[in-house]
Amino acid sequence: MLLLQIAVTCATIVAICAGIPQLRKLIRMKSSDEFNLGTWGMWVLTQVISGSYAVAIKDPLLIGVNTAWIAFYGAMVVLIIYYRPRKLAPVPAQIEAQTPKSR
Repeated sequence: MLLLQIAVTCATIVAICAGIPQLRKLIRMKSSDEFNLGTWGMWVLTQVISGSYAVAIKDPLLIGVNTAWIAFYGAMVVLIIYYRPRKLAPVPAQIEAQTPKSR
């Protein structure tokens, strides 16, 4: 069992480290157009559910693994939302310029 716990821990560390370039790219490019918010959000949700199970069975290894994944996926979701292009509301002067004036 100890060997399997070490394997799970190592696999989690390697997998999260493999995802770090995604975080770096998102921060460097300051654009999240190519990232699907639904996909990343679903991954957060599945980890929250898995984490709830880990807490319920009181497994410290699974709790740690799920916490790491929630932190990683959560950071991705926050950055995807933060770097989404914002649609700005028109300024009142622009609205007046667009409406035909009645005489």
